[in-house]
Amino acid sequence: MTDKFKKLEKWFEEYTGRFQSRDTKIQVNFDLKILHTKKVLENAEALCLDLQINAEDIFITRAAALLHDVGRFEQFNKYRTFVDKHSADHAELGLQILDDEAPLAELPDNITNYIRLAIQHHNKLEVPDHLDNQAKFFTRLLRDADKLDIFRVVTEYYEQQKSGHQNEAIVLGLPDNQHYSDHVIEDILNHRIVKSQDLKTINDFKLLQMAWIFDINFVAALNRVHERKYLERIYESLPKDDKINRAYAIINEFVADNCKKDLKARLW
Repeated sequence: MTDKFKKLEKWFEEYTGRFQSRDTKIQVNFDLKILHTKKVLENAEALCLDLQINAEDIFITRAAALLHDVGRFEQFNKYRTFVDKHSADHAELGLQILDDEAPLAELPDNITNYIRLAIQHHNKLEVPDHLDNQAKFFTRLLRDADKLDIFRVVTEYYEQQKSGHQNEAIVLGLPDNQHYSDHVIEDILNHRIVKSQDLKTINDFKLLQMAWIFDINFVAALNRVHERKYLERIYESLPKDDKINRAYAIINEFVADNCKKDLKARLW
């Protein structure tokens, strides 16, 4: 499996190397997604160790992590945005690229199927009920590894904004003001995932990210969110009032109730 993964890495490096721009504002977003992929892979590998899964399952998880955002490069190259609703579903675009380029062609069908299903559903609102248990496992593991790094990206960005750093692609081009939507707060108070189509401002986007805590699937991932203080760091970038403070309290209660020592425990 090691040699097969190295071949996938070589293909990924060759493919992403096609996307180069002399415009630094464009290139920084290609570089952002390459770093993101590496970090998601690192997160996935760490979670595999915590869960103590077998070699084949580790390969599937690593391959899905490596390839999960391959559609982002063509998406940004063509549309200059990472907003799926304004361009294309980047997971579906990635699957089309995998069909065209065929880097998975030498793998057994069952392994390829699990990799593709995890990629297909990593960016959807929920994991579909119709998937079999193994497909759900790989999809949930990839979603956790992905969210862990998106937390890193956005918290670092919000902190850098204090010194004037701006990149609209990270915050989906949303307006940056003091406003937020009451229905987003209501979702958090009811332990619901916030829908991306409901976002009106950057503060809504920040609250959506905090609400991701209700979609973390493994205790090992939840513990990492807590240890790295991602939720606290996002909260610090938000305006402070009773509604936001209440939402933050609900989120902290959920984390306190579900952080455990058993790293193999699941939250679904």
